[in-house]
Parts: sequence; C-alpha cells; structure tokens
Amino acid sequence: MRRLFIGGRTFELSEHDYLSAIINLVNGYYTLAEAYHNYHLSGFADWKGSFQISDDNQNETVKAIVGAIDDVKLSDVFISLEGHLQELKNVDTQIVNWLVEYVGLSSLQSKKDKARLGQRLRKIIANGPGGHPQGPVWAMHTDFQEFVGRSRKILAAISKDKRQANQRLHQLMESSTRS
Repeated sequence: MRRLFIGGRTFELSEHDYLSAIINLVNGYYTLAEAYHNYHLSGFADWKGSFQISDDNQNETVKAIVGAIDDVKLSDVFISLEGHLQELKNVDTQIVNWLVEYVGLSSLQSKKDKARLGQRLRKIIANGPGGHPQGPVWAMHTDFQEFVGRSRKILAAISKDKRQANQRLHQLMESSTRS
C-alpha cells in the first residue's frame, strides 16, 4: 500500500493503482509535450497560458505521486522527463517573446497585451496579398523554424523518456503482481 498526502488528506493506493497513476502521469506529460510541439508546428505558442493552467491545477497531486517514487531507475527517468518538459516550456516562452517582438509589442504582461498579440497575429493572417488570408507567415521565418527544430528534438527526448518509464513501470507492475 502507498500513502499519498494531498491537500491535507491521506489517500491509500494499492501498488498496482499507484503504478497505474504513474503510467497515466507519464502519458499526460507526453500529451502535454505533443500539444506544445503541435502548437509550435502550426506557428503558434501558448501565449494565453492555457497549458500552464491545467499544469498548475494538478501540481499538488503530481508532486505527491512523483515524490513517492522509490525506484531509482524510474526516479531518474522522471527527473529527465520533467527536465525535458521544462525545456519545451522554455522554448514556448521564447516563441511567445519572439512573437511579441515580431508584431511590435513591447511586452506581454497583462491580459490586454495578450489580447493585442492575438489581434495582431489574426490581422497578419487575415491580410495577405490581395486581401486574402495567408496563414501564419511568421512560421516560415528562420528564427521561428529554429524554435520548431528545438521543439522537435525535445519532443523526441520526451518520447524516449516515456518509453523508458513505461518499460520500467511494466517491470514493476509484473513484480508487484508476483508478490
């Protein structure tokens, strides 16, 4: 049995349920990384902080689950996975800052600034040659493509971490069912 302390309450989980929760967490991290990368591929970044909100809402539960990992190999993979996810978030922040500069804003501090960024990007998309929509033309810029390349490499590293975590988790699941 595993005891997790979340929000001042104690939860008891069987080893199987605990390992299943970690599998779900690994898959969730990978899905979040894919979402960031797909946003980057399409010429955008999370300037509204939508992905961060979902991340923050689950922070205490995630800390409790990850904090209870006592397997060294799995712990090492999780450290790598979380580090790579943070790298991807940093690339996203760099893209946001680049987009702010690209559209001529000085900063992105308030909701009003975020709304302005969205408006300016939509205006660029809508006002192509001859008044025809043109898509996110900034995505073809060399600097933006550099960000996308870094995003792709980080997603590949996260994918590798996911495979390693899943392999280790399945080994642990098998040994827990034998016990």
